[in-house]
Amino acid sequence: MAANKTRGKVAEKLAAYYRHYYDVYEQEDLQVPLIMRCDLHVNNQKYILFKENIIWEANCHEYVYIFSVEKLTEELYYKCREFVYSEGMKLINPVKDHMYTYLTCVIIADEAEPEAVRALKKCRIRKNFRFSLHGWMELHTALFDCSSRRVTSNRQGREHAKALESVCRE
Repeated sequence: MAANKTRGKVAEKLAAYYRHYYDVYEQEDLQVPLIMRCDLHVNNQKYILFKENIIWEANCHEYVYIFSVEKLTEELYYKCREFVYSEGMKLINPVKDHMYTYLTCVIIADEAEPEAVRALKKCRIRKNFRFSLHGWMELHTALFDCSSRRVTSNRQGREHAKALESVCRE
């Protein structure tokens, strides 16, 4: 029961952290233990004299899916990762001005099996749209294990691991 309270506190702190720049949506999905999705959209552009005279434009997006589980198994990790990938790909619109979209799978777990942690660390999913002319997509993963108070991520998810560490230190 105490670990479940810890998960809840971490989820609340993460929601407060992401609310500064992201749109946070509370979620409840019956197939996966999804608790919230955080969206970030950034539009960068350069123009001459008037905003109608755009020289270049780049749109960047990030979708963070936050899951809360009692015990993270390898099977449950793959289920969450596939959910993030399939739902996130529906949100991507790779047009000319699209630069990148990051899909992020953050999991808060009471405990995690070593096989699940290994699979999470090895995750490397990247997709280019029209040879990167219309941008790319990367899948980031991060895990907070409440029992060991340890944060783990794949190579691309290091920024989210830092965020998790800062949130969990407080």
